[in-house]
Amino acid sequence: MQKHTETDEVFVLMAGRCILFIGEGEETVTKVHAVDMEPYKLYNVRRGVWHSHTFSRDARVLIVENRDTVDANSPFVGLTGKQQADVVKLAGKLWG
Repeated sequence: MQKHTETDEVFVLMAGRCILFIGEGEETVTKVHAVDMEPYKLYNVRRGVWHSHTFSRDARVLIVENRDTVDANSPFVGLTGKQQADVVKLAGKLWG
């Protein structure tokens, strides 16, 4: 998962399907939530919030972030095996 330490990031589903995964926690992800995005609805991920996503093959998603959003202010963190299994279960519940 990734977070941005300097800015929010906005997602808009334009076509297809997308699940937005939101992680709780500061230095690591402690719990993951999943949102089945609705078309044309704005999803604002606040600065400092862990997030990731998965797309259907036909998905088109508009992603808006500041020009100065770079690796230096956008750390990544891996998920544990259990967290990865939880993400797969969450996706299965939403997309069957």
